[in-house]
Amino acid sequence: MTKRIALIFSMFFVTTLVFGAPAPRNSGFYVSLQGGWGDSSREGYIRRYNDAGALFALGKAEDAGGIAGRFSLGYGFNSYFGAEVGAMEWTDQRYNLYYLNGLLYESGTLRIDGADALLTAHYPFHNGYRVFVKAGGAYVNERHRYKDFIPVASGLLYPVSMRSRHNVFRPEAVAGLAYDFNEHWAVNMSYSNIFIKNEIQHHETLTSQLGLASVGITYHVA
Repeated sequence: MTKRIALIFSMFFVTTLVFGAPAPRNSGFYVSLQGGWGDSSREGYIRRYNDAGALFALGKAEDAGGIAGRFSLGYGFNSYFGAEVGAMEWTDQRYNLYYLNGLLYESGTLRIDGADALLTAHYPFHNGYRVFVKAGGAYVNERHRYKDFIPVASGLLYPVSMRSRHNVFRPEAVAGLAYDFNEHWAVNMSYSNIFIKNEIQHHETLTSQLGLASVGITYHVA
């Protein structure tokens, strides 16, 4: 993942070198599009417990990281402060769980998206560059499709298709660096983190935190 993040951020610096003519960031409305690498599970291990609290199935999430993105609409009060709302989506996460005797118990796909509202603070520091931080809350939606394989005879499993959906509102923080080409266009790189803290659950959570390392482009409306 470190190499992927380094590649994403190097794209930002190359872009700022190719283009020039920096200008101060103005107040007003803007739209922004982010794309990069999303981490949708920090731990990756999945466990299932029965009603008595005993562990009976265990597995590990696959493809816990992948392409993710965010679209946002914001308003800058001035060159330093603003607010924005956005919509996000992470790559699907696949997993298999196995009974403790090794037989397949569950196979599923986890899809995560969400919306957020953030306050923003910017600090211009050198020739068109500015650092920024954002803080607020995110409404995260976890959609879960899976099959449970129920033993019906010795060595035989009967698949049962199921769906579940869970939502939670959690705090979000973002830090990044931006470069203003002119009064309309800017590019940025950032890392955002949503602090789930094991609150999204299907028997036991599949997601502990949601992160997004990305580069983006912003258009400020005159």
